[in-house]
Amino acid sequence: MTTSNEKLLKGIRVDLAMWREGRNTPAGTMYLCTLVLITTGFMVLLAELASNKYMLLAGIPGVVLVWKLCQKMFAGKALTWPAVLDDKLSRYQPRNRQAWDQLQACVREKQALEHDDVERWYWHENGHDRPPAAFRFLNKN
Repeated sequence: MTTSNEKLLKGIRVDLAMWREGRNTPAGTMYLCTLVLITTGFMVLLAELASNKYMLLAGIPGVVLVWKLCQKMFAGKALTWPAVLDDKLSRYQPRNRQAWDQLQACVREKQALEHDDVERWYWHENGHDRPPAAFRFLNKN
C-alpha cells in the first residue's frame, strides 16, 4: 500500500471517529466560524454606524449578503461526513476487494453513505473479521 493510500486510510479512521462523536467536518466548522465572525463584525459595524433601530433593520440585507458570500467561499467543500468520506474513498485504492464491493453495493442500495457501512468496510479492510463489539463481553465465548 502506498504512503498516500496509508494516509487516506488513517484519515478515514479519524473521520469515522469524529462522525461517530457527532462533530462537524473540518470544512463545516470553518464555514460556521467564518459565517459567525463575518456576520458579527458586520453587525458591530452597523451598530456603530446606526443611530437608530431602523438603520439596524436596513442591515438585514447585508447579513444575507454575508451568508451568500460564505456559501460562495465554501462552494465545493465537503461540509458533511458522507461528502468528506466520499472524497477520500474515491481516491483510496482498496486492498480487500470483497469488502470494497460490499460497501459499494450498500451505498447503491441505500443511495447513501452511512457511518456503519463505512466502518464495517474499514474493519474488513484492516484484516479484521468484524468490527469490535460495543460491549467487550459479547466477544467472550
